[in-house]
Amino acid sequence: MRAGVLISVSALILALVGYVCWHLWRITPPGWKLAVVGVFVLWMASLFVGFAVNDKLPMTAATVLYEVGNTWLIAFLYLLLIFLVADLAALFHLLPKTFLKDSIVGLSSVVGLVAVILTLGGFHYHHKFREEMTIVTDKPLEKPLTVVLASDLHIGYHNRKPELARWANP
Repeated sequence: MRAGVLISVSALILALVGYVCWHLWRITPPGWKLAVVGVFVLWMASLFVGFAVNDKLPMTAATVLYEVGNTWLIAFLYLLLIFLVADLAALFHLLPKTFLKDSIVGLSSVVGLVAVILTLGGFHYHHKFREEMTIVTDKPLEKPLTVVLASDLHIGYHNRKPELARWANP
């Protein structure tokens, strides 16, 4: 049963990657198709290579592969959403089909949008903030109580112990 689920999930992921690659191929003007799709596939490979060999590499190299590969994953998901919306828009004649075929304007728009999203997301991620809250209760407490909540820290290749210490010891 597990093997069947794994095969099904892997096939779905490959189909979605294929869908994005096909769209990148179609939208890219002639002469640039192989380069654009090739860069996308090499970028994707960095994710899987990073997972496969990260414990055999120096920390700096493992960190680079981790960050490049995870950035691919985020870009892939946004490309998938953009192409799905574009296909629906073209289906309902809200977007000219020429926008999605051999179009420097289409390619520039899609790549530009993903670049802006990645840039804003990276900026937001690297500018975390701490928010203190005071909670009032009617229950009697012997002494003031401090509660700390931290979630989804991803301590490892990207966020290291000094980052955690910055939040734990203000």
